[in-house]
Amino acid sequence: MHNTHTNRQCKKTLIDCKLFSLSVSEQTNGWQNQRGKPFQQKGASRAKYGSSLLTKLSQMLRLQVGRGYSRPNLNNMRKFYLMYPFCQTSDKLSWSHICELITADNPLEREFYEKECVACNWDVRSLLRQMESGLFLRLSCTHFC
Repeated sequence: MHNTHTNRQCKKTLIDCKLFSLSVSEQTNGWQNQRGKPFQQKGASRAKYGSSLLTKLSQMLRLQVGRGYSRPNLNNMRKFYLMYPFCQTSDKLSWSHICELITADNPLEREFYEKECVACNWDVRSLLRQMESGLFLRLSCTHFC
């Protein structure tokens, strides 16, 4: 039963992320056509004309779908979709666990913490405490130094 619930949750999250991705793509294409030139960021990490895109998308989704689509949550959904495109996380991890895991830029570090969460049955606070204390770095230094 728990596994089925988690699979449904994961599928819903993937659908949400794909919808978000499609909506962002449609918005970006609309802006490209309006401007008559290709999408350019001119070296910036974000384009100026897309700066309010997530805010507008969040408002639209909350009106149409309901709660759970705040701007930070949309950012987390996007990161999750990019880091786990096939939803290959453990069914023992909650969305809160995943939101903490996606803050790790290093894929090896993220995988380490994911496995430790499951093996040691960490709650979210334990995961956060271990990440902040640099457990991965400490253990990797003892193995490779």
